[in-house]
Amino acid sequence: MKIEGKEVGGYAGKTLRINLSTSGVREEELTLQEVEEFIGRAGLATKFVCEEVNPRVDPLDPQNPLVFMTGPLTGTFVPTSSRFTVAAKSPLTDGWGESHLTQTNAC
Repeated sequence: MKIEGKEVGGYAGKTLRINLSTSGVREEELTLQEVEEFIGRAGLATKFVCEEVNPRVDPLDPQNPLVFMTGPLTGTFVPTSSRFTVAAKSPLTDGWGESHLTQTNAC
C-alpha cells in the first residue's frame, strides 16, 4: 500500500468512521505522518481518542467515540496479525481504556 507515494507495508490507508447516532459513514485517508508517528493499532487508537474526546465528556455519552483499530499486518499470515485494539474513555476509571483482542481459527 502506498500512502502519499511511499510504500507502508500492510496498511489499507484508510479509516472508516461510523456515527451510530446519525447512521453516517465516511472514509478518511491516513496520512503518512500518522502512519510513521503512531505505527499500529494501539498508537492510532490513542491518537484518535486523545484528539477527539473532550476530557469532560461522560464515558457513556454518545460523544465518546469507541475506536476499533487494526494494525499494519492484519490480513497477513504473520503470527498474531489478527489482533485489534478497542479504545475509548473508560466508564470504570473515567480515564483511558483499551483492550487488545485477537481472533483464532480452529482447523
